[in-house]
Amino acid sequence: MRKDAELGSMQVVALYLSCLMLLLMMPHLVKMSLRYRLAERGFHELQALYLAEGAIDMAVWQLNETGEIRESPEGADVMIGPVSEDLSRFLVAGATIPFAGQPVREIVKVKLQQFMIVGGLPRWRVVSWQRIGWK
Repeated sequence: MRKDAELGSMQVVALYLSCLMLLLMMPHLVKMSLRYRLAERGFHELQALYLAEGAIDMAVWQLNETGEIRESPEGADVMIGPVSEDLSRFLVAGATIPFAGQPVREIVKVKLQQFMIVGGLPRWRVVSWQRIGWK
């Protein structure tokens, strides 16, 4: 008789202990999940920064080769300012990387200086670089 009454008691104890362990592990699992999301967001911010820098490089190359900016990489926007009195101009590039329904955006601003090559056309070179911000 006694054996039949205790037949499922070990399963109940094992289920109870499993639930208790899960409750004790929950803060650790949440912390690990948040760390993963922060690391992933940092990775996407770096991707957006590199894309914006690549758009700047491409724009400077196009300015030096054709005299105008015709296209920018997919996901990046490039805006160019007018030439100032000291033969400099600003280039601003922004890049967007999708991330979990909330895109990551990086913005880079560079100052270009015009210089002349002997027997050639005027060229542009990057004088200063500034990371404006991100969202």
